[in-house]
Amino acid sequence: MPDTPLFVKTHDFLLWLIRHTQRFPKNLRQSYTQRLETTALDFQEAILLANSVRGDARRRWLEIADGRLACLRPAGPCGLPWPCPIMRVVRRL
Repeated sequence: MPDTPLFVKTHDFLLWLIRHTQRFPKNLRQSYTQRLETTALDFQEAILLANSVRGDARRRWLEIADGRLACLRPAGPCGLPWPCPIMRVVRRL
């Protein structure tokens, strides 16, 4: 994985998310937690794939990544109740 801030912060966010979702109530762990973790992993996958291609393929992967990230934003459709550490890096791009 590249050592640029986006990839490093994404990795850090995934570790942070997994640690925090383990504390969710048991009735949420199988549904909400799985959805959050899957969306975050999909975001990471999309940015890694975008990094490996060029041109229109890269744009498509970045659009997919943007959609996944929108679901993770505190003001997004899913409305995470905590600050997302990766947002500071993404806003600068």
